[in-house]
Amino acid sequence: PSPDFESRFQKHIALWEFTGAWCANCPDGYTNMNFILTANPDFTDYVHPMAFHSNKEDTDDLAIEQTYEIMNGLKVISNGFPSYSVDMMLGGSLVADVTLTDHLYQTIEENPAYCGVAVSSSVDASEASVNVKLHSEIEASWRVGVYVVEDKVKYHQNNNGKYIESYTHRHVVRRIVSASYKGDRIGGKVTPA
Repeated sequence: PSPDFESRFQKHIALWEFTGAWCANCPDGYTNMNFILTANPDFTDYVHPMAFHSNKEDTDDLAIEQTYEIMNGLKVISNGFPSYSVDMMLGGSLVADVTLTDHLYQTIEENPAYCGVAVSSSVDASEASVNVKLHSEIEASWRVGVYVVEDKVKYHQNNNGKYIESYTHRHVVRRIVSASYKGDRIGGKVTPA
């Protein structure tokens, strides 16, 4: 690939937070994550958090049924709640360890953007239309994941053993639109332009 062409691509990072309204430590985990994201200008426009709520004894209406499957697939289930995954590759605890900053920089340095993606979407009543265009100078089997994310959702939250009735939940994944959390293949291999 042409270095000049690749240099025009901007790396964007999917930061998946695993949380729950029942989780007493999850507000502290969100606070830690948010501090890291706002304290580092390198992350401001390029790290995109999404919160996957889990259901424990039917106590979280914000949960999606795939959360435990995703955590198992990404091998972050052992980190418990709250935890994270960076670009579906690196993960850890949002409370117990201090690796999130390192993992974000590691994925920027070791996994450059090899393609450009343009996404447009529209919503009409209950139907959403999503169009994706991809441009790459390398041949690969590309996948695109589509998620419905709602921000600033008012719902209860356990906060260190005390329930807050009208807690503001941020970047909550409400639905996975793709066939799986790994995304949908884009027409097999995309050959270089």
